[in-house]
Amino acid sequence: MVCMSDCLSLYNKVNYIIKINLCIVFYKQKMNTKILIKIIVIDLTNSIKLLFGSITYDELLNYSNLIKSIEKNKKITTNENEKLNKIQKELQHKSGAIKLNRKIDKEHFITF
Repeated sequence: MVCMSDCLSLYNKVNYIIKINLCIVFYKQKMNTKILIKIIVIDLTNSIKLLFGSITYDELLNYSNLIKSIEKNKKITTNENEKLNKIQKELQHKSGAIKLNRKIDKEHFITF
């Protein structure tokens, strides 16, 4: 799995003709030393359909706003969790190569 950042930010970047690359670094760790094995660079420029499938920006924004509406520093309720799970499942079925993972903490954002 490759973890990135906020999906709205990435959606905006890959939706426009901005050169954007994903760098994947493989390494082994021995004690306190990391030994580089290889680096793979993947061009994500203009790859919105590949990554997001048919998910629209507005759908991601609505999902993000729902997550952010959850009160900070409070345990998520069963009702909130069920609603988020339902929307996440619907979006995941429409997505391309990404997997949405919500992160609910002090910052409230969606990653993948």
